[in-house]
Amino acid sequence: MPKSLLLTRPKGRNHSLQQQLASMGVRTSVAPMLEIQANPDSRQYTPAQLANWADKIIFISTNAVEFAKDLLQIIGRTQVQCLAVGLATQAKLSEYGILAETAPEHLQQTEGLLDLSSLQDVAEQRIVIVRGNGGRETLAQELQQRGAEVRYWQVYQRGVPECDINSLCQHWRQQQIDTIVITSGEALQNLRSQVQNNDWQWLAQLHFIVPSERVMDMAQGMGIQSVVNAQGANDKAVIEAVKQLKGEWDERQQNRGQQ
Repeated sequence: MPKSLLLTRPKGRNHSLQQQLASMGVRTSVAPMLEIQANPDSRQYTPAQLANWADKIIFISTNAVEFAKDLLQIIGRTQVQCLAVGLATQAKLSEYGILAETAPEHLQQTEGLLDLSSLQDVAEQRIVIVRGNGGRETLAQELQQRGAEVRYWQVYQRGVPECDINSLCQHWRQQQIDTIVITSGEALQNLRSQVQNNDWQWLAQLHFIVPSERVMDMAQGMGIQSVVNAQGANDKAVIEAVKQLKGEWDERQQNRGQQ
């Protein structure tokens, strides 16, 4: 079983997962590989404008919820249908009294959301996607192909946290990190861009837990050999991926014992 995990979610987003892993006997270290900030360009629309215009509003992440609080206060009094890409985003919306449909548990990502019956017949519907700057275009493109009119409301932007990556790599070696949890493609790219090649050769030999097939492909393209697709970025998905790694480790140990 993985014994020492590195968690890379943005600052303040790792505590719950740390507690759950600690209860399983897994040590953790935290080094955010994403910094989340409000996007000043989001002022192009007001929350009232979006709530009055939209038939459906889709929240891409918990960050999208956090940076759209003014919108939540308005849509709670309307008939606008809300959707969330994953369970964590759905739970965050519920904290504000917003009931949202989410992607099926086995596919907590854009592709799972697009499979929902409520997003099949969307011709002439107006849909707002609340997200950060940039990101995948798959959701908007597919909804437009189905006949919907789509607007983005980009309420936050991503950055690279300032850190002494050389000292961090030394610390991770001392902590005997054997598994790294990555919950977005941007976090993986930020990690790779900061780490020097000699340290990356070591990191690439560790286990990586990623949230989707897209990020798994990115990781493998960077030379990472052991990648587990958790099919989601929420705590439950990560915990299940850790258990999967444990099962694979136990199987290897058993096979060695039989040789």
